[in-house]
Amino acid sequence: MTSENIARLRNLKAKHEQQEHADGLEAGRMWANKVEDWRDLLVMSKLHGPIDSAALKAAFVEAHYDEADFRGTPFSCDYEPSDEFAAGFHEGLMEVFDAVNNVRFIEDGGPVVRVKASSRPIPPTA
Repeated sequence: MTSENIARLRNLKAKHEQQEHADGLEAGRMWANKVEDWRDLLVMSKLHGPIDSAALKAAFVEAHYDEADFRGTPFSCDYEPSDEFAAGFHEGLMEVFDAVNNVRFIEDGGPVVRVKASSRPIPPTA
C-alpha cells in the first residue's frame, strides 16, 4: 500500500463523512418540521455532547419510539446511520427547535453562543 493510495482513501473517507453529515442535517430539519408531538422534539433537544448514532437512537427510545418500529426516524430500516449522519441530524433538528423557541446565535470572537431573544445566554448544546 503506497502513501498515495492511503492519501486517496483518506480523501474518499473525508468526502463520505461530509456527505453523511450533510444528508443528516437535511433529514433532521425534515423530521423536526414534520414532528407530530412536541415532546419528541423536546427530548431530542436535550442531547448534549458528541452526538453519535447510539445517542440518537437512545433519544428516540426515550421519546417512546418502539425499538422495533422506528417509522419516520433514521432507524426506520435495517440501516444503522453513521455517527456523522447522526450528528448532522441532531444539528438540523436543533435549527428548527431554536427557530421555534426564538433562539439566535451570537459570536464575538469567541465560541458561538445560543441566545434566546430578550434573555441570558443559553449554554452550548455541543
